[in-house]
Amino acid sequence: MTYQMMADYWPTVGESSDATKHDIDHARWVNHAPKLVFSRTLENVEWQNSRIVRDHFPEEIARLKQQPGKNLLMIGSTTTAHTFTQLGLIDEYRINVNPVVLGGGSPLFAGIKAPINLQLVSAKMYASGVVGLHYQKG
Repeated sequence: MTYQMMADYWPTVGESSDATKHDIDHARWVNHAPKLVFSRTLENVEWQNSRIVRDHFPEEIARLKQQPGKNLLMIGSTTTAHTFTQLGLIDEYRINVNPVVLGGGSPLFAGIKAPINLQLVSAKMYASGVVGLHYQKG
């Protein structure tokens, strides 16, 4: 679902007169970045530089980590985050706490069977009231 929402929005951001400079800059980056879609149900992907990974998630992440380049970034899906956390595939967490109480939703760390020690690397408060937290596995 995350892939479909993003693929419907980001490729057309430059065509909108309501787009902010930030959105246009982000669209340029995300449209050209390689994107992996971890899904067992999605049939195909059409957004440029996207491909589906259906199985063998740990092996795929290990292979990607061995390649030269920058860090891998997960955007969206709490279901994928749950799976990757349970498999020990996430090295650091960048969590934004928004000043909105929703009263529901999916917990980020659902299904964790053993404690994961995290070390706070940085915390930043933005003008919007959002607090950005950066943790690494300890």
